[in-house]
Amino acid sequence: YLLDIYGKTKSKVTETVEAEYSPTIMPDAFNFSAVRVETDGRQRLWQFPVDRLSNGKPIFKYIENVGYFEWINSRNIALFLVGDQNQLALANVNTDEVKELARNVGRCFKMIPKSSKMAFVQKATPRTWYIKSVNVYDPYAQSEIVTTTLPGAEDFVVLEDGTYLMGSKSKLFKFHPTYDNERGWREIADLQYYGIRNITRLAISKNGKIAIVNEEQADRRF
Repeated sequence: YLLDIYGKTKSKVTETVEAEYSPTIMPDAFNFSAVRVETDGRQRLWQFPVDRLSNGKPIFKYIENVGYFEWINSRNIALFLVGDQNQLALANVNTDEVKELARNVGRCFKMIPKSSKMAFVQKATPRTWYIKSVNVYDPYAQSEIVTTTLPGAEDFVVLEDGTYLMGSKSKLFKFHPTYDNERGWREIADLQYYGIRNITRLAISKNGKIAIVNEEQADRRF
C-alpha cells in the first residue's frame, strides 16, 4: 500500500497471491524493492517500478533466502540471509557476488550516517546481543562492538549525529558511542500515553521523524 501521510489516504500498489515485505525506495528513485515470498517458498528480492507500468523482476536470480535488506548504494545491498546461522552479507547487483560479513545476526542493520560503516545486531548468546559496526567498503575490516542491546530488543535506528535509538515496551532509549559509553542507554521518552505498549520496529526519515510499530499483545484470558 501507498500511504499519503498528509492527505491521510492509502492506495493499493500490488495485488498478488504472494506476500511482499519491507518495501523500500531504491537509490534511483524510479523503483522500489521488496522481499517477495514466492509460491514455491523462495524468498527473493524484487524490484517494482514506482509508476507501476510493469510487474517487476527479481534483483538476484539465485539468492533465494532473503529475509531483510538495506541499500548501501545503487550497486551494493546488505542482505539478511535466512539459514541455520542467519548471515549478514554484502551483495553486488551487477555481478551477483555475495560476501559474508557476519553470522548469528539480528534482522536490523543500518548504515551509519556520514560514514562507511554499517551497524548491525549480533547475537553472541541467546541472552547477550551486541550492536556492532563494520566498514562495508573495506574487504578486510573486522567488526567492532558499539554496545550491548537493550534486553530482548534488536531494532534500532541511527540519527545523523551517530546517536542510536532503541525501544523497549513503551519507552525509547538513546545511546551515543562517544558521550554515553560509560552511562549506557538512557531513557528519553515513555509513549504509553499514546497507547504504545510494545515497540517492535523503528524507522526514521531524513527530516528526523520516527515511525514506530506497536505490536499489541493478544488478550489471553479465557
